[in-house]
Amino acid sequence: MEDSNLYDIVVVGCGAAGSAAVEAARIQAPDASILFVGEEDRPAYKRTKISKNLARGFEPNDFSLQEESWYASNGIDTAFGYRVTALDSDAHYLTLVSQPEERIATTVTWRKLILATGAAPLIPPLPHMVQERSLHAHDIAEIEELRTRVGALSKPELAVIGDGVLGVEVGEQLSKLGATVHIIAKGQYPLGRYLNEEAGTELAGVLTENGIHIHRPEQPLRYSLVDQKEENCIRIGACDGEEICRVSTLVYCMGFRPRTELAVLAGLDTGAAIRVDSKLHTSDPDIYACGDCAEHPEGRVTHLWRDALRQGEVAGRNATIALEGMDSSVSSHEARSGRDQESDQDQDQDQETEYVYQPFRLKCEVFDRYFFSIGRPDPAALKNYMKREYRESDRYVCAYFGLEDKRLDGVVMYDDEERNKLYMQAVLERLTEEEFTKLAEL
Repeated sequence: MEDSNLYDIVVVGCGAAGSAAVEAARIQAPDASILFVGEEDRPAYKRTKISKNLARGFEPNDFSLQEESWYASNGIDTAFGYRVTALDSDAHYLTLVSQPEERIATTVTWRKLILATGAAPLIPPLPHMVQERSLHAHDIAEIEELRTRVGALSKPELAVIGDGVLGVEVGEQLSKLGATVHIIAKGQYPLGRYLNEEAGTELAGVLTENGIHIHRPEQPLRYSLVDQKEENCIRIGACDGEEICRVSTLVYCMGFRPRTELAVLAGLDTGAAIRVDSKLHTSDPDIYACGDCAEHPEGRVTHLWRDALRQGEVAGRNATIALEGMDSSVSSHEARSGRDQESDQDQDQDQETEYVYQPFRLKCEVFDRYFFSIGRPDPAALKNYMKREYRESDRYVCAYFGLEDKRLDGVVMYDDEERNKLYMQAVLERLTEEEFTKLAEL
């Protein structure tokens, strides 16, 4: 890149949403000049895969969404390993600085900007010496460092802070590496936002049966550094002085916060994240936002992979349509990956697309057991639902039906992997109890 480059589309954020936005923009506008910016020094990759494969290890490009050569062959400039340090929405320019040395600065101007900056791991305020011995599991560099640390210890013992999907998966993988694992849980049972008590209790049993220690402290915890000559020198204790465990490393899996720093620089409207409308416009007509950094009109912020892909595709398509004088015919660059994306063939090529939220779905595979949830209502609203539980052999299914319309709103199950797509379709079609029972042969 040279200073003061002008691009039709600049996409900032090298994750699922950003990658989908770049692909959609190229397909929609074959002649548009596009720049793809990411802080990591590698192409976009599927983050959900790295925590699942921590134990066996992987090559850096194993989970790339596209090979680096794909971008060049499709006429897309990339700035991997660059961070945006300045953004002026009025003048339509941003400044990129190379990482980690921050020696090379480049100014870029744009006609349409797509923010797909994602979310950052939540990290609690801890003593500096404890922070130095702590990691998160959000990117490849951290996963590689985690493997290195475990391999260097004679008796590795680690604490995973958080019992959501990431915490459970990382705990399982560390256990398979031979580490003693403590999960510091927040709720009554793991995956409490997604599973009901039956499935959550079953999952907790699976973890403990495989040697993972689950702690549910009733008091705030204190983290301190004790004898640094010992491998396990981080003490985790309750405020009353009771010691819970001693570990060598903390692994943060507490959740994520949307990254809104650039939106604030640009003067965009923000709340929990960057506020967007149904077509993913921000408060600036030339800037779009998608993925984990976007807050939708109903206040929803999603942190789900498939949602990020859908939003990225909508943002990329709409940004190119909005370019004045840009040919919006479908590109000859038919370079979509094999991901599950909606086809644009039947859409009016001159009309912007609305992002349509679909019920979340979650799957978690640990120690050869399978847990699945789709569209389950918020626990606080469960009083407004009718619950039906089904059992057959070792599998369990729980379906939630609205009290007023008697139609399916959510399913939680375990050990019935072969029919998860069937359950997903049943929720999308909102079947009646009779229809669901017949379809699932329950």
